[in-house]
Formats: sequence, structure tokens, C-alpha cells
Amino acid sequence: MEEEGGYEHASEEGEEVEGTGEEADEPKGFFGRVARKLRSKKARRIKRVLRIALIGGLVLYGLFAAYSYHMGELKKVQVEKKGLEERIGTLEGVISEMESDKRKVEVWFRGLKRLEMGHYELWVSMGTGREERNVSMGVFNFNEAGTLTYNRGHVRSNIFTTHENISDAREIFVTIEEEWDPDPGPSNITVMRGRIVDGEANLSFPYNKSLVSGYYVIEVMSMENPSINYYSSGIWFGNNRSEILLNLPEAPTGWIYQGRIIVNDSIYLDMGRFKRVDSKDDSNRFVYDPELVPDFPGEDYIYNREHVKGVLFPVNLTDGKKELLITLEPWYWGRDPTGEGPFFIEIVRGNIPIVPYHTMVPVTVTYEKLPYGTARIGL
Repeated sequence: MEEEGGYEHASEEGEEVEGTGEEADEPKGFFGRVARKLRSKKARRIKRVLRIALIGGLVLYGLFAAYSYHMGELKKVQVEKKGLEERIGTLEGVISEMESDKRKVEVWFRGLKRLEMGHYELWVSMGTGREERNVSMGVFNFNEAGTLTYNRGHVRSNIFTTHENISDAREIFVTIEEEWDPDPGPSNITVMRGRIVDGEANLSFPYNKSLVSGYYVIEVMSMENPSINYYSSGIWFGNNRSEILLNLPEAPTGWIYQGRIIVNDSIYLDMGRFKRVDSKDDSNRFVYDPELVPDFPGEDYIYNREHVKGVLFPVNLTDGKKELLITLEPWYWGRDPTGEGPFFIEIVRGNIPIVPYHTMVPVTVTYEKLPYGTARIGL
């Protein structure tokens, strides 16, 4: 019994020696049990905290990973958005340029010349019937070199632009307008016109020179029984039997014929204006008796009522030094907006030969082409 007790005691001592840590210092009995319980609670608390921290770390990692993925995707979206915006901007630019082209007309003119008074204006005709309206593309003129200019003389492009879409325009035409034109619409003086087909138009002057032919006669009509001194002073487009000798189409709307005698290549003796060859002209400036003037155009150059300098009256038309000139002149509200000088559209021009009295002479139709051009909408 004593040995056993001694053995057990030795074991207890051994346990005490081996437990050199906190357990060795713990009190025994009731207080020891309390300490062990406290220690086990602390461990559990630490484990709980560690577990919570681990879970929190995993959650944060997940959130960070999701955020990073989201930011990466957002960046991709932003890059794609930027690329899309650039493509949209390019497309809008193309569309804008296409829309801009629908407001432009490119033109090429031939045969138009500088106007000393007044100016040209380019128009497009839109709609039909009551919906028809004319849109101005701008005014222009030419300088001495024949270059296209603005009305005030500055060189301009042959591309005209308006604020409207003119892709549905039917016609393009050019008019002559007064220098200070108060009317926003076109005048009736059309220089050239053309219908638009597939965005293009051929422009031409509204006149056919091939219809011009005939004669004039050297004869005095405003004097009964004229003396030989006046035989060569009259020129008329009909004879003393009231027969019309000249074939000339009626002047287009906005235009009027004007006849002149050119003396010494620089002096123009007026013959008068007329719309038709079967009616009188508007001038009897040099005739002997206006009451005897026939019902067709012409003139007797007998009296110098206009006090023309450099010309001897009665005028000898058949000395081989005079020319007959018939032009088409702009005519707007009873006057020529381009001035009193001869307009550049010549229909008849030729030297008057040396011929006897009562001679019929064929007219010389000018070979020069009438004004023409081309135009294109939507460049």
C-alpha cells in the first residue's frame, strides 16, 4: 500500500514537473477548473475572430475581384463607346457633307460677258404648279479677263451654295437683274435655261439662229419722191409694197431687237428697237417725215436730230464703210438694265456693200454661238 502510494505520488510529481507551462502555475481544484474554462473560451473566441477575419477577407477579395472585373469591362465598354462615337462622328460628317452637296450647284458658262450695269443671278426652280418657286443661288458677273466674279468684282468659285436642299430642283436658269434690284424674285430676262436630268442640266439661250434669214433694201421710205442725194441714206427690212423681207423670230420674253449702223467701227447710229419684223420700231430719230414711216423696222438717216458727232448727214450707207448690226437687248419694264450700248448677243452683223438704189441685200447672220453652259447639282 505504501509502495503504491509512493508510486502514485511519484507520478503526480512527474506530471507536475512535465507541466512547466501555464498549467503548472494554474491553481488546483475549483480555481483550476475555472481557469481551464476561461482558457477554452478564449481559444474559441480567437478561433471565431480568425474565422470571421478569414470570411471577411474572402468577401473582400471577391468584392475586389468583382470590382476589378467590372472596371475592366467598363474600360472595354468605354473604349468601344469611344470607337463607336468616332464612327458615328465620321458617319455624321459624311451625311453632313452629303446634305451639304444637296445645297450646291457647280456651273460652267460659255459666251457670257461682263455687264457694265446690272448683274447675273443663278436660280433653281423647285416644285410644280402652285407649289412652284424659285431659289436664288447667288449673283455674279465677270471681270475683263472673263473670270467669274462676285457682283463687286472679287473672283469667285463656280460652285454656288444655298441654305436649302435643292436635290429635287427641276430647272436651272440665269437671269439679268438690275444693279439695285428691289425684287427678291427673278426678272424675265433669261440668259440661259436648262432642265435637270439625273442631277445635270445643259443650259442654252432661248433662241434659234437658224430661223434667221432674208434681206434688207437700200431705199428711202420717209420722203415722197426723194432726190438722188438721199438715195443711199435709207435701209429697211421691207419694200415699198409693204412686203416684209426679213425672217426673224419674235424676240424672246425679256428681250428686244435693236438695229444699228456702225460708222468707223466706233459710232453707233440707232435704228430703233422692235419685237417683231412686221411692226414699226420705236425710233424715227433721223427720218425725213415720221408720218410716212412704214410698218416694219428701218431708218432713213437724213436729219441729224440727235447731234451725232463724227458723221456727215445725210449718211451714205453704201460707201462700203458701214455695217448693219442687229442685237438682242435685255428689256425690263421699258428699259435696258445693262445700259444704252449694244449688248453682246449679235444676231445679224455684216458690211453694207456698194450697191445702187432699190437693191436688196442678204443679211449676214453671225456665226458666234449664243451663250450656253452646263450645271450639276450634288457634287
